[in-house]
This record gives sequence, C-alpha cells and structure tokens, in this order.
Amino acid sequence: MSRRAIGAAIAAGFGIGIVGTLAAGPITPPAGPVGPTGKTTDQIEPRTPLSQATTPGTINSVFRISSAGSYYLTDDVNGQEGKHGILIAASDVTLDLNGFTLNGSVFFGGPSLDGVHVDQPTFREGIAILNGGIRFFGGDGIAASGAEAMRLEGVRLIANGGNGAVLGPQSVVAGSSANENGADGFVSEGGTLRDCVAADNTVNGFRVDDGGALTGCVARGNGRDGFNLGNGATANACSAVDSGRYGLNGSGSVQFTSCSAVRSGLDGFFLIASSTAIGCTSRDNTGDGFILNTNSSAKGCYAGENGEVGFVVGANALALENVASFNGNVLTSTGAGFDIVGPDNRVEANSSINNGIGYRATGEDSLIIRNSARDNGVNWSIVAGNFVGRIVSAPESGQITGDTGGSGVGTTDPWANITFRGN
Repeated sequence: MSRRAIGAAIAAGFGIGIVGTLAAGPITPPAGPVGPTGKTTDQIEPRTPLSQATTPGTINSVFRISSAGSYYLTDDVNGQEGKHGILIAASDVTLDLNGFTLNGSVFFGGPSLDGVHVDQPTFREGIAILNGGIRFFGGDGIAASGAEAMRLEGVRLIANGGNGAVLGPQSVVAGSSANENGADGFVSEGGTLRDCVAADNTVNGFRVDDGGALTGCVARGNGRDGFNLGNGATANACSAVDSGRYGLNGSGSVQFTSCSAVRSGLDGFFLIASSTAIGCTSRDNTGDGFILNTNSSAKGCYAGENGEVGFVVGANALALENVASFNGNVLTSTGAGFDIVGPDNRVEANSSINNGIGYRATGEDSLIIRNSARDNGVNWSIVAGNFVGRIVSAPESGQITGDTGGSGVGTTDPWANITFRGN
C-alpha cells in the first residue's frame, strides 16, 4: 500500500472515531417543563420611560419621579402653564433626556415653572441629568439648589426665564451650555464645572462660590460678569469675551490661573479680598485690565490695549512680574500701565511699555522696585511718601558679537527701577 493510501486510511479512521463520539451523547431532554432561556425586557433595558403611566404628573408638574431609578425620555416634552416640566422627588435618580428637549410653555399657553425641579423638603443627593435640551421655561431650566453631589452632562439650557441651572453643593457639570437665560447661566455652590459655555445670559455667565472650581469654561456676551466667583472658588484656563461689566470678578480668596478677559464693557479682572490672578491676560477692555483691591495680587499677567489702565493697584496689593502695554493714550499721557492709587502696596519687577503713563502713584507708603519703563507718554509719575528704588536710565549698547559686551543698565543697585528707550 502506498504512503498516500495509508494516510487516507488513517484520516478516515479518525473521522469515524470523532463522529462516533459525537453521536454517542444523550438525546432525551431533561425532565420538567421547558422554560425561557433569554433575558427579560427589564434585564435588557433596566430603565423606565417617562410617561403618564410610569411617572404621572401632579397639579404642579407634567411628570413626577417619586422613586430612585434610571429614567429616560422617548420624545420631546411640552410644558404646561403653571407646571414644572419634570419634578424629581427622590434621591439616586438618573434622568437621561436621550437627545430630546423639554420645551416650556411659552408657545403652548401661559408661563410654565422650572424645566426640571428637584423637590427639597429634605436634601436630595445622587441625581444626574444627561444628554438633551431644556428651553423656554418661565423659571429656571434646572432648579436643584437642594440637591447634593448632582451630575449634569451634555445638557443645553436655552432661553429660560430664570437661571439656566441652579445646583447645590459638590455638583459636577461637564460639557453643558447655558444660553440666553433671563438671569445667570450657571449657579453653583461649591461645584465643579468643566468645558462649559455660558453665552448671552442677562446677568452672569457663571456664578460660583464656596470653593467651586471651573476648568476650560467660556463666557461670552453676558449682561453683567462673565465669571462671578466668591469664597475660595478657582478658575483655570477660562475665558470671558464681551461681558457687560467685568470679564472675571473674584471676591474672597478667589484664584484665576491662565484665564483671559477680552472686550469687557468695564474692566477685565476685578479682584478683592485676597484674590489672585496668575498668568492671566486682559486685553481690549473699555476700562482697566486688572483692578487689584484689598490684599489682592497679580503675578505674571499681561494687560494690553485697555481703554484706561493696565493694572490698578489698590491697598495692600501685590503686582509682580507683569507686563502692561498700550493702555490709555501715549500721545496724551492719559491712562497708565500701573496706577498705584492706595497705600501699602508692593509693585515689583514689572514692565510698562507704550502706555499713557508708565507708573503713576497717587497713594503713599508703597514699595516700588525693580521695574522697567519704556516709551510711555510719561514713564514715572510718583507722589512723595513712597519707597522707590533708584530710577536710572540704561545706556544703549553698541553691537555685540561674541561672548562679552553690553553697557550695563546704569547701576549695580539690585533694587533699581530702569528706564530705557526703544526705537
């Protein structure tokens, strides 16, 4: 027998063995009734659709959620006069708008109340609202000041008569927007807001206090302040554009880091009561770039092309390593790069270029050291009674090639203020 024939015979033998093994199993079904083997509908979709059958409304709400669970919309919801769109009367509720919109009753009769209202005879917690729009309600888009640790994500709050959203302590808001609301865009007590937008609201874009934190948020065209922060709140990488009053307003140990204010109707940054701006930019505002009131500070900031003053230094304030350019009018010597109006300030290591006045001090008892001034209408205008490092004019150096050269700055005094001439 050839090798090929032998191989075929062996393979056939294995096949017969396998078939025989498979065929040897029992074919009688187990005793007892045959039951379902798949998942139930509730197991596949363990959520509840909002309807009058599942979440019936009340005298003051279109829908009312009264027990913990996960709920979702299956269509747009139209509000009714004198009612909230959805009333949440329980903790541990997730409401998925599912891409749909709650529409207030402005087009469906008289004014409605809030879009989503969290009932608070007791403090609620663990509530989440996700993925959809809330608009045209007579009150707030979301009224949840009595909800702790709430989560808001992917929600659009548009043209509500009150605030866009009012949130309680420790809330988290991400990727949401509040536009054209009748009061503030977002109001949060100690919450965290990330990558949110507030535009064209009647009052403030963002009003946050009690240690709240904002990151990557944008305020545009709000009637009062872009950001109104208090009591230890922080903002990082946020921007305010076209605010009616202040771009960023901080009172009470507020810290702004890497933020910007552009085209504010009054001033870019207004800081008071130990508030701080670090690495911030204030440009093209009608009034002043930065106002540093009691115990406030600006470090490493830039103020440019503001209508009046780059940095107004009030009382017990610190201006350190900042740059001011093209503020006021260099031709008429109006406005200033740094305007030191109060007592007991420290103005150090700043640069003032092409402003109406470089450094103007009308207050007394301030320390003014290690600053530089160039090409201002008037470089220095300082009243008596301050502590001012020697002001020297740096000589111009000739051409330098190689490892040595330069003419120095006209002094070896490390605390001196320097005047130098540009082209």
